[in-house]
Amino acid sequence: MIVNKYLAFALLLLAAAPLFAGPDDYVEWKPIPGSSGYQLQVRDAKTKRIMVDQFVEGTYLDVDLQVGHFEQRLAPLSPFGKPLIWSDWRPLNILVALSPVVDEANAVEVKERRPFSMFLRGKNFTPNTRVFLKKDGNSIPVPNRSINAAGTELTLLVNPATIPPGNYSLYLENPRQKTWTGESLVSLKYAENAVAVVDPKDQKDVKNPLDQKDPRTQKNQRDQKDPKNQNKTQQNKSEVTGDFRDHLRTMPSTCKNSGLPDELVLKCYKRYIVLNLSTPAKVELFNYLMVYQGNYDDRMRGYSAFRDSCNSMSRHTESLLRERLAQSGESLDLAEKQQIQGTLSFIHNCNASSNP
Repeated sequence: MIVNKYLAFALLLLAAAPLFAGPDDYVEWKPIPGSSGYQLQVRDAKTKRIMVDQFVEGTYLDVDLQVGHFEQRLAPLSPFGKPLIWSDWRPLNILVALSPVVDEANAVEVKERRPFSMFLRGKNFTPNTRVFLKKDGNSIPVPNRSINAAGTELTLLVNPATIPPGNYSLYLENPRQKTWTGESLVSLKYAENAVAVVDPKDQKDVKNPLDQKDPRTQKNQRDQKDPKNQNKTQQNKSEVTGDFRDHLRTMPSTCKNSGLPDELVLKCYKRYIVLNLSTPAKVELFNYLMVYQGNYDDRMRGYSAFRDSCNSMSRHTESLLRERLAQSGESLDLAEKQQIQGTLSFIHNCNASSNP
């Protein structure tokens, strides 16, 4: 995975005209792959006084500014919450949050547990439109979505591998809690214990983009394939006692631009890094970091990863999630709280099966 830190820094821009932020106003920006969050600063264009200095998990922020000319700059954060690089100061455009409007939506009936797509046509779809399937008070996020440039077409890809059968409503949410609900649009009619069907075309081999002639890369790859090294890494993680976050602070981290432990960095360049996720132990560590300090979507993917299998990081993740529920339970949205509870239940079953 390559994290290019010069990608997509700009907020939506407009000529520097006087702006007034109303009760439904916000600013948004494009996501930066690999970022665990963002730091946004807004200043008065004339006095240069900082008006907003905020850490944000997602890709938008509600604003409340008076009439005036404003500029913004943005920095993506490393998994340890440190700014990687700042964009230039640029004029700021404040947007008005509107409710999603759906004029056309295809109802879906699914009889096999295989990924399926949905298409919606309407208006006011934005990069920050969140999508959920809802049933009996439970919300299941749908992270795989694409929106056309005009914001009039929304395409969803739903993977039902862990979704129970039943009839679901489709729920869209824009910034400032502007929502739309389509009742009973999704009907999942497979059996409760149905096996997920994987399309072979989704399992194509991906070529390694690294230069295979680089002797350092070849040595690193040989080391990664050595079972002794893999077992050693796995053993070290499982032997850590106490709070794993304390152990994280002792791990070497020489790639200053990333803030990641060295064992997760295959190559460190001035403007991007190449992640090393070559062994299960490294993937588990990376997933832990996403759960620990990732943005909303990263955390949701991390929760899902720890429900796929029991592994050496499960115990540390369980401790982290129980603390998160205890300290931030009231501030978490329902979907994330349900994901955490489901992950804790899975990890509890892991522990029970390993200690009969």
